[in-house]
Amino acid sequence: MSERKCKGCGIPLQSEDPKAYGYIRKDDQAYCQRCYRLIHYGERKDLGKRYVKNKDVLDIYEKYSSDVIVLVIDVYEVLFSDISDILERFDGHRVIFVLSKCDLLPEDFSQDILQERVTAVLKKYAGHIEIVDLLLTSSKDPGFPSFFKSVLDDHKLKKAVFAGRANAGKSSLINRLLGNDDLTVSRYPGTTLSDVVIKDREYTYIDTPGLYDPENILSYIPLEKAELLTLSRSPRPRNFQIYEPQSYFMEGLLRIDVFPKKASTLIIHMSPLLEVHRTKAENADRYFDRNKKDLSLKFDTYSETKKRYKGTSIFYIKGLGLFRIVGEGEIRLYTYDKMKVIQSEVFI
Repeated sequence: MSERKCKGCGIPLQSEDPKAYGYIRKDDQAYCQRCYRLIHYGERKDLGKRYVKNKDVLDIYEKYSSDVIVLVIDVYEVLFSDISDILERFDGHRVIFVLSKCDLLPEDFSQDILQERVTAVLKKYAGHIEIVDLLLTSSKDPGFPSFFKSVLDDHKLKKAVFAGRANAGKSSLINRLLGNDDLTVSRYPGTTLSDVVIKDREYTYIDTPGLYDPENILSYIPLEKAELLTLSRSPRPRNFQIYEPQSYFMEGLLRIDVFPKKASTLIIHMSPLLEVHRTKAENADRYFDRNKKDLSLKFDTYSETKKRYKGTSIFYIKGLGLFRIVGEGEIRLYTYDKMKVIQSEVFI
């Protein structure tokens, strides 16, 4: 008899230990208590625990090495960071690339730049990965499910394994293909705990846990605060004109001190739920220390990064978003010391 798994997260079901993963109260339950409570009550206390190690996720990939991999990658990662680490994991595989969350890009973003960037990245790995297709998707694209299935049909594929980093949107994408919410999804990494086999008429989809990303701020913030960073659509940019040294705070996650050589503009593309506090740069240390207790998010250790800017510069932080600064001068960034700030010349 095959092992029964939770329909939502893939964990093996068991009825012996209420405190262990996979617990069910009744033998006919399709979902473990963790998923059941999340789906019906929004209860998240058991989410975010590092149950699945990257080594175990790679072992799952190896189990399906003969099948096509649907590699789901956050479009921001392709544009603003190095994804070679994840691409190297699929050396020798057949891969359908799906760039997710395209609707979260700024509305004035150049599609030509996106095409150029993606083409350059994939060209670099074309000799190591068999690229089956490249697809872009957003939550506002109702035609994606039928288009995706037509791609599978064109390549005579009936089975697809969905892979990628934690919180890339794999489970949400499969739910869209199925037209239901069978898979458990949340705004926090680590929701899927094992491989989940899903039948969709003549197709078979395999959902997998996401690869843990130590550079993503969502890997560290308190679970109950994850909603502060969640975007359902492209954020409306917040613009600030700067003529003298200024400091900007985002809920204790990020502090930006701007020292303009000439008039500058700071444009923040982040969740509207994140409050932006502004003060003179000379008051920044006192302001931050005085208001720490009122900040929704704060960390014990921060690191400082100094950057020069001239023209238009873009700074991207995984899980948090990006900001642009136009003009000339210097900025000093204060972030949690495990967060990576990426400066990019990509034009938006």
